[in-house]
Amino acid sequence: MSSEETWVLQTAELIVGSTLSFDLHDAAGVLLHKAGTPISDRLIERLQKRNIHSVTVKGRAADAIDQDSILFSLFDSFTIEKTKQIVMASERAIAKFTASLRQGEAGNVTELTANVNLFIAQTKLDSSVAFAVLASRTKSIRPEIVEKLTARSTLMALIGVATSVVMSRSDADSIDVGMAGLLHDCSLLMHPEWFGDANNLYGNTKLLSEFRNHPIESAELLKEVEGVNGQVLEIISQVHEQFDGSGYPKRLAANAITNSARILNAADAYLNLVQPFFHNNRLLPADALAYLCHNATTGRFDTQVIRGFIKGMSIYPIGSIVELDDETVAMVVRSNLGKPLEPVVQPLKANSKAVDLSNSPRTIVGLNLKLDPSIQRIFKSSMDETLWRSDIGLEPAFEARLNG
Repeated sequence: MSSEETWVLQTAELIVGSTLSFDLHDAAGVLLHKAGTPISDRLIERLQKRNIHSVTVKGRAADAIDQDSILFSLFDSFTIEKTKQIVMASERAIAKFTASLRQGEAGNVTELTANVNLFIAQTKLDSSVAFAVLASRTKSIRPEIVEKLTARSTLMALIGVATSVVMSRSDADSIDVGMAGLLHDCSLLMHPEWFGDANNLYGNTKLLSEFRNHPIESAELLKEVEGVNGQVLEIISQVHEQFDGSGYPKRLAANAITNSARILNAADAYLNLVQPFFHNNRLLPADALAYLCHNATTGRFDTQVIRGFIKGMSIYPIGSIVELDDETVAMVVRSNLGKPLEPVVQPLKANSKAVDLSNSPRTIVGLNLKLDPSIQRIFKSSMDETLWRSDIGLEPAFEARLNG
């Protein structure tokens, strides 16, 4: 097929979070969606409202790579769908719970606890499932504040639980990690003024101070909620404390921070790098993980936690597009626990079989960036900068002025 050929794609085939390598146009040639931008819920809704059931594509049909289909190709479809459903159910449950808090009612965490237990069960069966769903969901763009907060809290719980299980921690510890991940930002939903304009937050000493106290406020809000134990409250209050003492609100360090809080702190940092809250400058997941590794060597993160991340994700996180030493372009679809440089990859060439690099002479020589132009690389000169902190992410110099 020539590169100039026009063909039709049914809108029912579009998957939220997937990335297309071509522009989408309506019948009149109007651009609906730009290449490299993840498909969003809003786009799907807009197409439905306009009664658009198909779109035209200019280019080669081979360019229409459904990355989620490749990502999930080696998983049982029931397990993937079940995990996705747990994620979406958790988002709804958080929104419902925080709405009750805003109305002064006693919240109920029964559903949230059940979902955390399901996360643990799924991860124990296959830890790669959690990281595959994570890779898919971090491509989704959520425009509304409530949606952003609930989605991030759910993914934080998912990655926290998966890492806790991979690190062979107890079920009780993993439950606490999951519950703290889901509930840690409940107080932020009480302060929409913090999110109307990011610069308003960074340029206002009073608001910034209040923002940095939100972990304590969240713990206070949950103190009387049945089903939220003291360990979960402590973890929530410490989520943003850094291993080197540079975090907030109390600048705790090292052993003064619970192991569970250290896991969620790293999970929060990773999510802030691959799915920023205030802007769209997403980092490549492999670069985000390399950045966390570097900052673990400087003492900002617990090295044991980052090792747990690598063990579960591999050096090239699940979902990464890589090149092998024979020039094959492939996607990392599963990790091999204990063999972070030898994951299972699925070549993108049609009818190709998956390759388990732990049982193959093939090796990964690097990343392939041609299929995802929307992702940014990190510069070596930025490796020591504080890029993950949402309270100073746009204006690092502000903290220097605040503390100086």
